[in-house]
Amino acid sequence: MSLFLTSKKYLFFLIFFLGQLYSHEIVVSKIQIEEYNQSNYKISWIRPKLSDFKAIKLSVNNECSSITNYKYQITDKNYISSWDVGCGENKLLFVETNGIKTNVEIFVSTIKEEEKLIGTISLSNNKIFINQKNPSNNFFTLGVSHMFGGLDHLVVVLLFTLMATTSIGLIKTITAFTLGHSLTLGLAYLGVFSVNQGPIEALIALTIIALSLKLLNLSSRDSNSVYIAAFFGLIHGFGFYGVLEEISVDENIIANLFFFNVGIEVAQFIFIGILVILAWILTDLLKLDLYKRTNFIAYATGGIGMYWLIDRLLGII
Repeated sequence: MSLFLTSKKYLFFLIFFLGQLYSHEIVVSKIQIEEYNQSNYKISWIRPKLSDFKAIKLSVNNECSSITNYKYQITDKNYISSWDVGCGENKLLFVETNGIKTNVEIFVSTIKEEEKLIGTISLSNNKIFINQKNPSNNFFTLGVSHMFGGLDHLVVVLLFTLMATTSIGLIKTITAFTLGHSLTLGLAYLGVFSVNQGPIEALIALTIIALSLKLLNLSSRDSNSVYIAAFFGLIHGFGFYGVLEEISVDENIIANLFFFNVGIEVAQFIFIGILVILAWILTDLLKLDLYKRTNFIAYATGGIGMYWLIDRLLGII
């Protein structure tokens, strides 16, 4: 058996392993914290039915040791757990979670007169402090974590980077992608459009397949990339909006949107910088012709995109 056929066999395994692992890579959930009388709180954790919820536990600072009246509710779309927390003469300082096993983004919001994003909890950060003074900065962190947590968005940036034949071409393409997703993200967040995330996620998978096919065609890699990036950016903007859709924050809408978008862009360019450094190592230090080996990447990303497309279409059905 040739090396190429052997490589395809392992590539096939990699495609479906990664596809199954990351087909729902971000679970959007929310913790609501309500102070219903002095130093007494109700904490509700609302989470979609995408993974085991009962294994997740909640803890707070030692001064609030009274955690009682645990309730577990299953609705059509969500698992909802709630606790009553008593802090005596003290205040609730932080919420800490245990048992998160997947790449989860969790929005923590207080409920007084309105919701306010006070932070996020994920695999790498399982504690959030309640007394946050600048909510807009939390939207920046949310944008960064959402970009790095969204493998499908990163795959698209990877494919655009590989298709660029010049630095100027890469800058133009990424700028077009940025302008595209910034436009639809802003319009959706401001309420101009109302979108269903299911079809959008399927379309995002379709953009990966289309770019993978374009990467296979050496003669057309850099042709019309700017226009394609702008159009695909419009689609991905609705995908980015999905993470904001769960938070009903009426205060500082423009500032929150700005910081969230800046967070996405910072993460995007950090990722491109990593790719450029990796490309330099492969081409200059290891003397590999990277562009002659992009077919394997195209097959892998195309296969993963196809897996996501089928998985997400089945989810819609």
